[in-house]
Amino acid sequence: MILYRLGICSALLAVWVTSFLPNTALCMIAFIFYYLTGGHETLWLIRHTLLRDLRGAYRYISLLLLMKYYELKDVSVPVVFSRTVKKHGDSPAIFFEDVVWTFLDLESYSNRVARYLISQGFVPGDCVALYMENRPEYVGIWLGCAKAGIVPALINTHIVGNPLRHSIDVASASAVIYGVELSKPINEIKSLLPNIKYYESGSTTTSPEYSEISVHHGSTSDHHDQQHSAQQLSFTDDKLLHNPNCDLTSKYFDTEIKKFSTESVPPPILDKSSNFRSKLLYVFTSGTTGLPKAAVIKQSRFYYFAAGSYYLNNMGNIKDLCLYNPLPLYHSAGGLVGIGIMMVFGVRIAIRRKFSVRNFWKDCIKYNCTGAQYIGEICRYLLSSPETPEDKSHNIQLLFGNGLRPTIWNQFTERFGVTRIAEFYGSTEGNANLMNIDCKPGAVGFASRLFPSVYPVRLVRLREDGNVLRDPRTGLCVLCKPGETGEFVGKIIKNHVMRSFDGYIDKEATEKKIVRNVLYQGDSWFRSGDLLNMDECGWMYFIDRIGDTFRWRGENVSTIEVEAVLSNVLQQRDNIVYGVEVPGAEGRAGMAAIVGDELDLGGFLAAIKNQLPAYARPLFLRLVKSLDITGTFKLKKRCLQNEGYNPHVIQDPLYFLDTVKGVYRK
Repeated sequence: MILYRLGICSALLAVWVTSFLPNTALCMIAFIFYYLTGGHETLWLIRHTLLRDLRGAYRYISLLLLMKYYELKDVSVPVVFSRTVKKHGDSPAIFFEDVVWTFLDLESYSNRVARYLISQGFVPGDCVALYMENRPEYVGIWLGCAKAGIVPALINTHIVGNPLRHSIDVASASAVIYGVELSKPINEIKSLLPNIKYYESGSTTTSPEYSEISVHHGSTSDHHDQQHSAQQLSFTDDKLLHNPNCDLTSKYFDTEIKKFSTESVPPPILDKSSNFRSKLLYVFTSGTTGLPKAAVIKQSRFYYFAAGSYYLNNMGNIKDLCLYNPLPLYHSAGGLVGIGIMMVFGVRIAIRRKFSVRNFWKDCIKYNCTGAQYIGEICRYLLSSPETPEDKSHNIQLLFGNGLRPTIWNQFTERFGVTRIAEFYGSTEGNANLMNIDCKPGAVGFASRLFPSVYPVRLVRLREDGNVLRDPRTGLCVLCKPGETGEFVGKIIKNHVMRSFDGYIDKEATEKKIVRNVLYQGDSWFRSGDLLNMDECGWMYFIDRIGDTFRWRGENVSTIEVEAVLSNVLQQRDNIVYGVEVPGAEGRAGMAAIVGDELDLGGFLAAIKNQLPAYARPLFLRLVKSLDITGTFKLKKRCLQNEGYNPHVIQDPLYFLDTVKGVYRK
């Protein structure tokens, strides 16, 4: 408001002063103003981007003010949630299957968890790994940990064996609380982690009384949907009925916590262990390569995830807001953004054990959701499913997430009638984040070109080896111009509520994500590892991961862009594109793994010739039965890339492009 008034006063003063000047002086002043403000380009930017920038600034300031308030009050997430409980109490907090948990239910359950863990000898700063499928107890358990000052490590439920052992070990967890449905992978690694305490939880009815346990006997799944069969068992005298999957060396969490009070944990516990800058939990990066890395999520970052999505998407203006969150709760999008909006703002949320294409819109209707989340390939899976009456009979006003391909954006909005799609860009651990507040098709957000210093993110040019390109005269990074592709970086400001970078448990991994001397000597910036492109208006577009983009025939090839084209040509069939080395050739040639037993090779080649330049067309094709996917709905490509096109290793049908005859051949 102060800046607004100063601007008005300055304008009035300028008008008053110029009223005393002759026309020549007025022209001179106008010319100087025009020159100093950048001339035609600045006027063009004002016309095309100023209103967007002001809308973004207003929402960003709202976010910043809330973050500053929490910082000044030095409040923890448990304290903020207790205030939410006072406001909303008996109102629904979480819908799950046919069960409703109120805010008071979640508060009471988490209090029991906190008291039980304290009784077990855990002290503030200890870490407990949480390894279970989505259900309300999942939220209650990690919230209870936070109330006791314990740091929960949210483990990806899709990992087993060595990656599972590594995740527990790297977090220095002294205990694991796991779902009975995941008892088998836990039992397989117990001998490798003999000093860990194990607690088994198995409620599937998830009523707030937590009086039942479910034993899973297996599951069947197709590529897009997973349905689980379960037999519900009840406790008799707090003893578990026989279950071949259960391990009697584990304590039964559900029965133990019932012995403890639902009253709040004594304030001294919270005061000593939790504050605005303390650790809240660990979230493991789900990347498609290598072992998981544990990212440190502080209380402040949890607020940022929740409030950023709430304010930047203007959710306060959605009447009767209820969010549908079918995403895994161990991931930042589902477990921090979705759950955070519920905890901080008192918004109702509906969760699901596992994402289901068939039930996505049915669930939105069932719980009367007005907003929904997506990640990865979810939107493509929905679009490729058969049309149903539910496609447009829902009440979804806002869909937000990341991973919606530009090539299907308009098809998606037309079919499902969702006009507000807010694609965002960000990472669990990073400080370089964007939001597409105007729902511009294909964009992941924007950076103001009129006021670039307000939100310090940049695109920097890279050398062919993936390192940043530096000006030989200054040693500083070379910034990208509009239309150029570069790595997205965000300035690190230590202890800033939104610009800090807390990194990973592994300090060496943290250091690898930092680049220095970007704009001036001594500054530090977070490296996203992603390639983006900015247009003249500052809209940002995701191009590819740095490690996935390859160079062929002197040109850079974006695997994301080629995959999108192939997906459209193949009627949304799953495919992965990657670069493979060819002996005697410089760079890497494109190869595509496509799901299916058959492929019209002639029709396929004719279609991609019209949409892809010669250097971007896959030189090799591989038909596969299925493709592996991460828990966050991203297709894995590392194993396929390592196998290349070696017929002695690969049993699948292989084809190569005969560029002379213009056909794919075996």
